[in-house]
Amino acid sequence: MTAFLTGALGEDAARRLRAGASSAAVWLGALAAAFLAARGTALGLHPLGVALAGAVPASFALPVCVGAALGYASFPPLASGAPYLASILAVAAVRAVCGPRRRRVTPLAPAALGSACLALCASGMAVVTGAGASGVLLAVSESLMALGASFLLAVFFSLRSRGISDGDSEASAARLFALAAAVVALMPLSAGAASAGILFASAASLAAALRGEGTGAAAGAVCAAALAASDATLLYAGVGIALGAVAAGLCRDAGRGVSCAAFALASLAGAAVAPGPAEGFVFAAQAVLAALSVSLLPRRFLRALTPV
Repeated sequence: MTAFLTGALGEDAARRLRAGASSAAVWLGALAAAFLAARGTALGLHPLGVALAGAVPASFALPVCVGAALGYASFPPLASGAPYLASILAVAAVRAVCGPRRRRVTPLAPAALGSACLALCASGMAVVTGAGASGVLLAVSESLMALGASFLLAVFFSLRSRGISDGDSEASAARLFALAAAVVALMPLSAGAASAGILFASAASLAAALRGEGTGAAAGAVCAAALAASDATLLYAGVGIALGAVAAGLCRDAGRGVSCAAFALASLAGAAVAPGPAEGFVFAAQAVLAALSVSLLPRRFLRALTPV
């Protein structure tokens, strides 16, 4: 295909076409990620779309803001997503005004204004709908969640450019939170008891465990917490993934195959405490599939499975 393009269009034109296709793919990927982040649920709230829009580098701001707005606009009814849409508009406005000189203002300016807008709009809606003080408090809490999440995601996106070492506590917190955010964002992609979030959490925890016992234990615990925050009924899956990650980390010196087998076996503890046999079977199948995938994945791709 490359040879055909080069012959038909010339080398320069083919290079520009490939670069354009690559940019379009990245743009669509950022848009889809923001859409899923906006749809993701954490403790019954949806702050991730606002947090991601305020945290991404300037080159990804447009697709992320568009994707997050589409995600929030898909809420039924539309009025429930109105405070989030207003927050995304505030973030986009700050980014448009600051432009490439954003850092001269403050890196968290878009996130701060978006979070403030979320608090004001959600509080106003709570008053109008009669939710009272509890509704206002919930709105303020969600805005603070969005601001804190945006800070950690901004740190995560800047790890390479800032040259922060892996042992830095801020970097470790940012990597773990990025893992949790990815799990929450993928949870809407589900069919019955099967979920892309559970499959990703299993594979990412196992990949982290292959790097070390402590890394695997931390990743497993964070994924378990993310699953529980997304849906409290999935606590059994979080237990299985956390135990599996610990077992895989302890067996990593015996080889990747043994670690993957240990993960699959230990994760059956989660299936055993599932609320029903169907849920337990589906979770066990996902854990085994994740272990099999990680065992067959080329080593150079393992690092891409988890940000930890």
